[in-house]
Amino acid sequence: MNRIYTLCLSFALAVIILFSGGVAFASKLPELGTYVSEDNNFTIQITDKDSSIGRITAVYTTTYSPVGAFSKSGNIGNFGWVTNQEKGRCCDTAPFSISFTLQERPSGWPYAIRDTWAGAYLDGNKLQMGGVRSYVNKEGVVEVSSLGTLTFYK
Repeated sequence: MNRIYTLCLSFALAVIILFSGGVAFASKLPELGTYVSEDNNFTIQITDKDSSIGRITAVYTTTYSPVGAFSKSGNIGNFGWVTNQEKGRCCDTAPFSISFTLQERPSGWPYAIRDTWAGAYLDGNKLQMGGVRSYVNKEGVVEVSSLGTLTFYK
């Protein structure tokens, strides 16, 4: 009786994991590590990921902005799988959607800079993304600019 109970419990657990997206729990992608933009102005160091909710913990660094270089860390990224059963693609297979958003706003709030990147995680551990930046300072200066479409290499 215990053997049947164990078998049924194991099967039920496998079904729950499968249909809850749990297949991605053991995901290898996105790979942890440092991704540098082709122009060397931006770096994203992925330090952790949670495949069950598509969240990325990372350190974002830029070498230029209206206030100079800055770095920000935390839960700044997200990703989402796509499925193509005809090609046998599911879960931890590139390409898939990826994005990063962060804000730099120092103590006293003299300015706020928000960089947002959206794109795809590609085969070969590359990120192809387009970026936009908004900057507002206490004098009322507003700048909204494109950061371009760049490939980040690991």
